[in-house]
Amino acid sequence: RGAWESYQKKSTRGVSSVLILSSFMISATHSCVFPFIYRGKSYDSCTEVDSPNRPWCATTANYDKSPQWKYCSTKATHSCVFPFIYRGKSYDSCTEVDSPNRPWCATTANYDKSPQWKYCSTKATPSCVFPFIYHGKSYDSCTEVDSPNRPWCATTANYDKSPQWKYCSTKATPSCVFPFIYRGKSYDSCTEVDSPNRPWCATTANYDKSPKWKYCSTKGLTFMRSDFY
Repeated sequence: RGAWESYQKKSTRGVSSVLILSSFMISATHSCVFPFIYRGKSYDSCTEVDSPNRPWCATTANYDKSPQWKYCSTKATHSCVFPFIYRGKSYDSCTEVDSPNRPWCATTANYDKSPQWKYCSTKATPSCVFPFIYHGKSYDSCTEVDSPNRPWCATTANYDKSPQWKYCSTKATPSCVFPFIYRGKSYDSCTEVDSPNRPWCATTANYDKSPKWKYCSTKGLTFMRSDFY
């Protein structure tokens, strides 16, 4: 009770701090619970809010209702590691496998060997942004430039200004295939056939046999317009 009263008191600056909690409020044996609620806000990793230079976490799902916490070690504040291995499969982003509606990631390169993980926030699962700029050039799909055999993409529109990126999985990175066949006709560039004002391309050599495709970026792109609409 005394510790809780201490928490409720305001500091001279009018801001309460977790640092004034009595030491017995710190749960030394419990693990961090992610995400947790603190002052109505959700946290997916340790935080320095109200505790400069000393990251901490709640050991209950809602600190506001059950104020239990502990300081974090460097180990406890690891970020997602991409790609990571889980049950022999490689993941390049957070996944809901074995955790419906709660995406998670491993915080080690191989979960199977070192089962360390955390839940992901929306922030932790950025998607590729197409097109994106890299070294002044625009890319409409994942690329192996400067990364042989490991296609990657930027997760911001301009990598040169904001260098954020991730590796791509083969599934997530179809590229246009030129030339491609569509309804018996060969195309050497993106087209608007059957898609006015939205140029597209096939991601297989023959759309008629394997109907896979994607929209094309119009920036710096030449494409063939339909001649029948």
